Amino acid sequence: MSVIKSVFLCLTIFFSNFAFSDATISQLIGPLNYNGDSNTVFFRGSMKWGAAGCPNATYVQVLSNVSGRKEILSIALAAKMAGKKVEFLGSCNADLDYFDAVYIIIQ
Repeated sequence: MSVIKSVFLCLTIFFSNFAFSDATISQLIGPLNYNGDSNTVFFRGSMKWGAAGCPNATYVQVLSNVSGRKEILSIALAAKMAGKKVEFLGSCNADLDYFDAVYIIIQ
């Protein structure tokens, strides 16, 4: 396989994960909740998170099995302390009150 084809294949696989992701609206992070039994962190905003698949999701959660979880949490806490808006990418949970985040963007 040529180098160009290999690079194209890697980029396609990498970006396809985000192409099918849902996105929340951008807003300030409000209260933070932590469930020690499930090792899950929950973020609330001043409004619902507004993702297309679950527009009424109250919570954005970062599950314990997400690689880069600590980095997402660090970025989220820094954004909260700095008063910056964030947007999350991920997918709607089976319980539509929750959005499962795997990516964070500071506005």
